[in-house]
Amino acid sequence: MLNAIYSAADNQDGSGSSTSSGSAAGSCGGSGGGGNFFNSGLRYNFCGGGCHASPPATFSVITPQQQCNTQLSVSSQSAPATATHVKILKTGFCLACQDKYFGGVPGVACKKVERKSRRSFVTRSCNKMSHSSTNSVRSNQFSRNCKSVSPGSYSCNALNVDFSSYTATHQWTKMLECAEFVGAKRSKHTVVAYKDAMYVFGGDNGKTMLNDLIRFGVKDKSWGRACATGTPPAPRYHHSAVVYGNSMFIFGGYTGDIHSNSNLTNKNDLFEYEFQRAMWVEWKFLGKMPVPRSAHGAAVYDNKMWIYAGYDGNARLNDMWTLNLTGENHQWEEVEQKGERPPTCCNFPVAVARDCMYVFSGQSGMQITNSLFEFNFKTKTWRRIGNEHVLRGVASQPPARRYGHTMVHHDRFLYVFGGSADSTLPNDLHCYDLDSQVWSIIQPEANSDVPSGRVFHASAVISDAMYIFGGTVDNSVRRGDTYRFQFSSYPKCTLREDFGKFFNDKQFCDIQFIVGPEEIKIMSHIAFVAARSKYLRTKILAARDARHQQMEKVFGSGCVEVRTCSPSANHEPLLEVRLPNANPEAFEIILNYIYTDRIDLKEPYTKNIIILITDIYQLAGLFLMPRLAHGCIQYLDFKINKQNVLEALYNADRKKIQIVKDHCMQFIIKEENFTDVVMSNEFSDLDKPLLVEIIRRRLNP
Repeated sequence: MLNAIYSAADNQDGSGSSTSSGSAAGSCGGSGGGGNFFNSGLRYNFCGGGCHASPPATFSVITPQQQCNTQLSVSSQSAPATATHVKILKTGFCLACQDKYFGGVPGVACKKVERKSRRSFVTRSCNKMSHSSTNSVRSNQFSRNCKSVSPGSYSCNALNVDFSSYTATHQWTKMLECAEFVGAKRSKHTVVAYKDAMYVFGGDNGKTMLNDLIRFGVKDKSWGRACATGTPPAPRYHHSAVVYGNSMFIFGGYTGDIHSNSNLTNKNDLFEYEFQRAMWVEWKFLGKMPVPRSAHGAAVYDNKMWIYAGYDGNARLNDMWTLNLTGENHQWEEVEQKGERPPTCCNFPVAVARDCMYVFSGQSGMQITNSLFEFNFKTKTWRRIGNEHVLRGVASQPPARRYGHTMVHHDRFLYVFGGSADSTLPNDLHCYDLDSQVWSIIQPEANSDVPSGRVFHASAVISDAMYIFGGTVDNSVRRGDTYRFQFSSYPKCTLREDFGKFFNDKQFCDIQFIVGPEEIKIMSHIAFVAARSKYLRTKILAARDARHQQMEKVFGSGCVEVRTCSPSANHEPLLEVRLPNANPEAFEIILNYIYTDRIDLKEPYTKNIIILITDIYQLAGLFLMPRLAHGCIQYLDFKINKQNVLEALYNADRKKIQIVKDHCMQFIIKEENFTDVVMSNEFSDLDKPLLVEIIRRRLNP
């Protein structure tokens, strides 16, 4: 017999699989006050009795080492087997099966728990009557003197009982699965977050398109059908959904009968669902509108809805439209985009952060990439965030190109999950740091319920967690499962920025580099430079010895104490190291790398950047900094194109950097590049030996 404590939120067995669908209707109809509560990090679940003839209630103690579904024996004087036993769990989890604790219910017993040893617990009631796992207590004793002191907490005789649970950061938790009678398993749907709930609309179940609206409450951990009046949108999938104010807006999508393959068409209609009135309203427009589309992106910024790209039934798009959601003028306007916009694409996610919209990968045919693109709403300008990560640490790799994935924003991070990546369904979680501009893979907490790889799922952020629902897994199977990922919100590490500021402010400098034939003076700190480069450390030691010898000649042996301090401290000159063959700009960039372990290029999209990176590579080799040199080669591999390859080739040949020269040669002789490069004006300006070498490489690659 089940008490009402087995709610939709906590209705899972020890394996994490749901034992019922929807909310359970308990058959324990007594008034004994069953429930569960926390004390000292432990949880109690019990039935207060009142079943049938109201026999005495029995509770049993399960130690954390036991399975949470263990069947415990009861004495002959205790209640029949219909009584619900007590569970004790630590920190919100059963230590045996990691079943997640989702909350408690009011009207619980007043208990004090004393932990006597790792494997034994003694419980006492408020009236000091001791008992073991076979003791019996009347149900009215359980519910006496309990009162609510705050949401989620209860107090019994001055004992505060806290129902809050702790979830480790980066932990995946499987939530209650949506029952079929509430909503079908689906993919190609949308999910939005509104207050403490997740709303799911549309999609397809593999046979038909859907237009139902279902809701998952993150506090009560239960699924239900959302109330709705008015005429809803027609069944559809690959539509978009955004939230503005107290409304959800549904735009476009693909409609029709997928079973009979009839009446299939893209839409450009707009529906508003008002959460507070639970009402659907269709917006009507006059004048110019976006073409009907599906698999597009949508965002809200500056009181406007923004629509980008998608598929119109014949071709992929990359246009952008905006609609004012306030005031009286509700008219679509096409946005004039500037900069390097993404290729025409569909089935991609968007995320909004810091006055920008971010787009990652998607279906773009032969143009599909794994580049992250940034659209600035204020300037209406696109920017590709390329592979500069190779200059910020070679371990930073973006996710593989994919489509049908999700991307959400939280704190200073973008999180990418799932999708179809070259015919695979990965389930790793990638994170992009907007501050450091590097990618990383999030390692889930131990004992996490990591969701399987999937495509065309949907996700939303509520509070400090990401929720993922549905999607298609192997063999086109639709899912109705829900997973929660706990974000981390640690303060940002500012070590690199602090060191970088230390370098830029030139405070407490104790060394001065004389760089290039122009003898450009660049100040730095001996400790930083000597720790990062053996070559420069040797040069510093040699310069210090030379200065010491010079001082001895002037002032005499034994009369000089050499200190490397700033002139402002003791009026001694800075230690000087000369680098006559170094490029001052490249050397200053390397110094910044020494302090911050990253290279920030002031003009990363100019032609001169190739020459600069080549100079940095040459100095990195001289200074014995292989990690930086390797990053420069990767960067050149990414940046070299038809417009700058000849200049890079000439520079590498002049400076005798064979690895860069070979890479440029391989690029030029490729079939798709050779004609355009040879017909360019710069080709005829090359030295004759280089021209001959290119022709020979082409004929005999």
